[in-house]
Formats: sequence, C-alpha cells, structure tokens
Amino acid sequence: MTAVHFTTTNPAYQHDDARAMAGYYADHLTAADSVLMWSYADRYELAYYWDRLGVKAKRITLPEGADLDAVLPLLPTSGDVALNVWYTQRADYRGMMGCLLSDGTVKEPERFDVYGMTNVLFHAPALRPPVIKPFEAALSMARITAVGDFRPASADQAICLPIQITLTQPTTVDLKAAVVIQNAFGQPIAHVDAIFADRVQRLSSQLPIGSVLTAYAVLRLPYGAPAGDYSASVRIYDEAVQPSGYSMTLPDGQTRGDMLLPFTREIGSDWAAVDRLTFLPVRSEIAVAGEDLTLTAHDINGGMYRNGDTLNLSLLWDGRGELPDLQLVADDGTWQVAIPSPDYPNRDRIILDWRQVQIPLDAASGTAQVRLLDGTMVGSIMVEAIPALFEAPPFTTSVDVSIPTVGTLVGYSVSGDISDRSQPFTLDLVWQAEQPTAISYTVFAQLVAADGRVLAQSDAVPAQASRPTTGWRTGEYIVDTHTVTFHADATADSNASLIVGLYDAASGQRVPITADSDSITLTTGIPVR
Repeated sequence: MTAVHFTTTNPAYQHDDARAMAGYYADHLTAADSVLMWSYADRYELAYYWDRLGVKAKRITLPEGADLDAVLPLLPTSGDVALNVWYTQRADYRGMMGCLLSDGTVKEPERFDVYGMTNVLFHAPALRPPVIKPFEAALSMARITAVGDFRPASADQAICLPIQITLTQPTTVDLKAAVVIQNAFGQPIAHVDAIFADRVQRLSSQLPIGSVLTAYAVLRLPYGAPAGDYSASVRIYDEAVQPSGYSMTLPDGQTRGDMLLPFTREIGSDWAAVDRLTFLPVRSEIAVAGEDLTLTAHDINGGMYRNGDTLNLSLLWDGRGELPDLQLVADDGTWQVAIPSPDYPNRDRIILDWRQVQIPLDAASGTAQVRLLDGTMVGSIMVEAIPALFEAPPFTTSVDVSIPTVGTLVGYSVSGDISDRSQPFTLDLVWQAEQPTAISYTVFAQLVAADGRVLAQSDAVPAQASRPTTGWRTGEYIVDTHTVTFHADATADSNASLIVGLYDAASGQRVPITADSDSITLTTGIPVR
C-alpha cells in the first residue's frame, strides 16, 4: 500500500491562510472595530471562520474599482480599522485607503502577514475625507489639477496628501510624485513617493489622453517636530526616463522642477505616545544645569566642513525647561560663534530643535566643538579651510553682469555639443563674489526654446554644492560647473537661448538681476536638433 501525504507547508499546495488571519482579528479587534477588504463580494474564506473563531469586528467589503466618493459612505465612524490586503485581488497601487486611514493618526499602523494576505491595522483613524482644492500646473504630458489641503493639526499627526493629474499627452512611463517636507530653513526632513493611478489602478502608461489619475502620499513629520511653519515640495517624475523630475509651469508663469505647498502645524503633540523613535544618530543624556531639560539625541557626529559652510544642527530635547544657547568653538580658541536658541513661545515637552550656524569665512583648518555655554561638549566637527581665489580663472566668453548683493557673473565656457539634445553639455560659470548672502541661493541654467519651453536645465548650489553663496568671500572667484541635461520631451528648436540666474529654493523666488529681469541671457539663436 502506498500512502500519499500532503502538508500545507508545501507552497505548491498551500492555500491563503484565512484561518490564521481570522484568528488574528479575534485576538486583536473588538465589536467597536472594523475590517475593510477590496472584493467583488464578501470574502467567503474569511466569512467561514468569522463566527467559528469568535471575531467580533464588523466585516466591510469595498467594491473593486470604487473611487473615493463611493468608498467614504461605507467606512465606519469609530474604532480601530483593519485593512485586509489579499494578494490575489487588485492592489491599491495609488495608496488611497492607506492615506485615508493614516490621516490624523499619531501611531504608525501595525502589519500582520500570513500566507496569501496582509493586514494593516490603523489605531483610531480620523476617517475624514481629504480636502482637495483646485491647482494648476502644466507638465509636458499632464496637468496638475488638484492637490490636498492641509487641515490644522499637531505635528505628530499623519497627513494624507492627494495629488491629481490629467493626462494631456500619451506616455509610455509610469508617473510618480516625490513629496519632500522641508522645515523653516528649507532643509528636507521627510520624504515619500506615491504612484499615480486611476480608480481601477491603471497607471499612466496604460491610459489615454484625458485620463484622471491620483497619487496619495502619506506624510509624517520626524519624531519631536515642533509646531510651526513647513512646506511640502512636490516633484513629478518617472524612474525610466526622467528620474530627476519634469519641469512644471506654475500659475505665476515660473518654470520649476517642483511646486511648494506651505502648511503649519500646531502645538499639542504627545510624542511619547507615538511608538516611534528618533532618527538622530547620536544618543545622549546631557542635562541642562538648573533646568527640567535633557538633550537626548542629536546629529553632531563628526564630519568634514569648510570655512563659510552652514552647519545644520538637529537636537532632541525632553523637558519643560528653557532651551539653552549653544556655541561653536574652535579647539585652538581662535574663533567662536554663538548658536542662539530659537524662540518657541509654546512648545511640547519633547521637541526637535533645528538650528543653523555658519563657520567663519576666515576659520583655519582644525577641530571645532558644539558646546553648552557652561563648556559641556555636545559634539565636534572637522573644518578644512578653502583658500580664496583672487585671480580670475580662464573662461571662453565674457559676461560681466552684476547681481546686486550677490556678485558678478564674469564669464562662462561651454563644453560638449549644446545643440545635441541626445546628450547633456557642460557649462562652467565664473562668479566674482560681492559678499556672503543671508540666503543660500541655487543657480539655474536653462536652454529655453523660442516659445518659452525649457528644453534642458541644471539646478544646483554653486560648485556642486561645495560653495554656497552664504560662504562667498568679497572679491573671490568661484568656478561653478553645471551638467545641463535635456528633458525627455525636448523637441528641436531653431532659436533657443541659454540663460542663467539664481533663486531661493525654499520659496522658489528668483533673484532680480534688473528691475524687469530675473535671468541673464548668455547666448541666443542656438539650433537644437
């Protein structure tokens, strides 16, 4: 006699483990909670075990292909909500349900996996529809037509940000949105990517002109983030053709690589309850004398900087005491710079404190320490002094255009074929500094078609981010090299122009060159083939 024995651990014969998932629901959910699942009908596999294993939560089926307006009336009004993801069902590529259920929560959802399915449990979601407002920005193959609005909320609450586009040209790529949250200094502090899809989860490469697609981005500020002003930078890109992002024309006529959405967070965060840890690499227990205040973490962990560089500090404090002033002090005692405490008139007990300090322009090479005023060391850095260049380096074409309070564009050189849109070209700009600037400006170089379309561009802090304008010394020359890359949708043009200028990356505002111009035209009549 021959016996054949099958086990459910063999993947060839294994079924979706609905029993284990139902057991998880029985152990973790109450009658006040709900389970959501996408399907054409109630999932009989889960229904079979529901009562048998004593699951008390409500089971809610969301119809496949339903958009936001059809889903909202089906959602519960309270309790925890579990989102059941069945691998054999159509995926929610655009992340609508995760975004909707995350909005307003302080704890990240919990994930539980069994064979064939995943559950994502959201604790006490607000279950409120996102507020979407009209917005106009034009890309080469689409228009941004709407974006989510930011409700008043404390900094510990997640944000659901829908971004809606309409295709104006057919495309073979799958468009995505990269959303970067910036603090008041313009520093990136959080990042998320979301793919665009329509209500039945088709991507941009699968859809005709006129199709409406939405990407749902879930944003969470870093642990301890304070109340105050922030902005979300939204860039549209694809991984295959334009990974650096498509240029967009905004309502004010500016052409940028992103759009900035300002928002404000309010006091009232309870960071101790969010079940998250700080991202800061250095843990510490530095108590401030005479105060109910401890520095628990920071990011001052060595690193090499140059004279004139801006040192960005992230400091995590716990306590109600007054935040202290700090100092950046050279080990040899030749210089020191004050790092005053920001003004937080009302703040939460745990606070992530961002500060900036500039290393003196005349600082010599050596080590420097960030200290409390009583001399307690927080961390140290290395400084490498850059010699100033006071003799003009060689260049091909003279420009000699002055930008008030910044400096003079003395000249430039181009290498590579500026007319060949199949490859980038190199642009070397030579600046002479007037003085260090209060704002670190970004230099833009654009090849612009006769009708105003941007065919190629480069946006970068001068000299590959090694010589920000905040560190320019009066009279010195800076060689600023740019790789100018053609956009994937660039077309031939018989009369293109090469222009350059500067802008504030935090606000998008360009630096005026004259009363009626915010760019310098280097050359015109360029035939782009």
